[in-house]
Amino acid sequence: VTAGNLNRFYVYGYHNGTPSVVFNNVSVIKDGGNWTMQKANEKNWETKLYNFAAYADGRGVAEHSESTLETSFAEATLSFTDYSTESQTDLIAALYARDNSSVLNTTEVALDFKHLLSKVDFTFQNTNDNNLYMVVSNVKLTVKTVANCDYDGTATWSSFDSETEYPLDQ
Repeated sequence: VTAGNLNRFYVYGYHNGTPSVVFNNVSVIKDGGNWTMQKANEKNWETKLYNFAAYADGRGVAEHSESTLETSFAEATLSFTDYSTESQTDLIAALYARDNSSVLNTTEVALDFKHLLSKVDFTFQNTNDNNLYMVVSNVKLTVKTVANCDYDGTATWSSFDSETEYPLDQ
């Protein structure tokens, strides 16, 4: 997932008043150069401390049958439980907190996404002799495929349950 191909992410929003949840796993879709929040309700921004969390994994789905996603706004953490790498996509996340004084004059929140997982592609090139034929074989990548992640600006991975060996295409 890059800034150029990110077309959808999911956002959570919270403030320190009651009711505290503003957005709960709401889809945000890129339409041309603009971002549109699905099921967006007009919010009456109050004088509160607002926190936002967002994620995207390149699959364009909000629910993951193989994992659960929880937010802890008190600790400003996104937690992915039993997250699976089987789909072989990137996983990115962002956290943001600010007070109402900067919310009143804008409808946008700047989210700085960071990679928690990245898809890996390998390319082999012969830079020696154009007439030299090389064969690369039996290249395998062993990957931890299910784990938990807590993201508070830094990804902390734990509970690696299984691993899979991926042979690289020749």
